[in-house]
Amino acid sequence: MLSVYVGQDKLPTEIADRFYVALPLSKALRASEHDVDRGADIDQDLKEDLSRHGYLLPDAEDSFLHRLVVRRAGYYIDRGCAKLITTGKITVKSGREISHFSPTGLVFDDGSRVEADLVIFATGYSRTTIKHVAESLFGPKVADVVRDVGGWDSDCEPAGVWRPSGHKALWFAEGDLFAARFYSQFLALQIKAREMELLSPDQRSYVLK
Repeated sequence: MLSVYVGQDKLPTEIADRFYVALPLSKALRASEHDVDRGADIDQDLKEDLSRHGYLLPDAEDSFLHRLVVRRAGYYIDRGCAKLITTGKITVKSGREISHFSPTGLVFDDGSRVEADLVIFATGYSRTTIKHVAESLFGPKVADVVRDVGGWDSDCEPAGVWRPSGHKALWFAEGDLFAARFYSQFLALQIKAREMELLSPDQRSYVLK
């Protein structure tokens, strides 16, 4: 799929964007199952080596496309770190919780220890929802009416973004450069429709005049 953006025969960006979204996500996820099987065969030796060195791998049923566009998390594109792990230059400790600090490092819940000069907490994003963010910025009245953001809805469209949020003056956007480039066009049209009073009061349908 990404080949439409790279190579000697790459398409113009505006055409490539349409090509990228032409296949509904539900169908794309089904089609990606073949790529997952093929990728598993190609990377089998590497994955087994990583697993032997303590690296936790995702479930085979959880496709890369699902993690990329639905979860937007849970994947790593190797830029050389995998080799550092498999050659022992980076060690991985996984599957255990930290119990407490010792004078020289960390103690895990199974009693094992890791000596450390420095401990860095790389805990990622919090589980704060867009409703919490809206409340902290605009107050509870706004937060009560906005819809949840994240993942994909029953129509396999980005949930809660690039469309009416539930509040007439608040719109949410997310994603990478492709998403901003492609979906912002439709967001702009919706804002224009609201200004022209072509959107229904619930902002879910259009009113013909």
